[in-house]
Amino acid sequence: MAFKQEFPMRRTKDQILDTEEILKIIEAARYIHWGLKDKRSLYPYVVTTDYGYEYVDNVLRFYIHGAPAGRKLNLIREDPHVGFNLEADANLWRPQKEHDYNFTTNYESVVGTALAEEVDDPREKAHGLSLLIKHEAHEIFQENEYADHDLSYVKILKFTVQNLSAKHHFRPKM
Repeated sequence: MAFKQEFPMRRTKDQILDTEEILKIIEAARYIHWGLKDKRSLYPYVVTTDYGYEYVDNVLRFYIHGAPAGRKLNLIREDPHVGFNLEADANLWRPQKEHDYNFTTNYESVVGTALAEEVDDPREKAHGLSLLIKHEAHEIFQENEYADHDLSYVKILKFTVQNLSAKHHFRPKM
């Protein structure tokens, strides 16, 4: 299954189309950067979070957690259309020849858009938290292990991906 792309990629030689390769990048990345619209500003609000994810029935969803109040939550309530970016395996590539200043960055990245929504159902909150802990701590928590108090306090947001593109850029070591 190929992910839907909102805009065609300019440099297709770096493009990744294989779903399994895209999911490997998502698994390898540590953080995701969210771009949120802010009607009170000329500029978008960008926030970095940890995340959990799942790819089920050709639908990619990210889950994040946070406090039950704050700017991020207010902006998503105003407009649930968000952009995101994550990257993995990023490092500086240095030329090996003296006086060669053609530096570049090696990386893998995924960029896309999503619809955000608050998760209120305790079972789905537990599911999102379990995915987050699995991705971040590589531990498995059963969804029935969470205390009702913890689930009632924490805010879980679900992001259903609408469009996505992925790419990689690598220069070999010489």
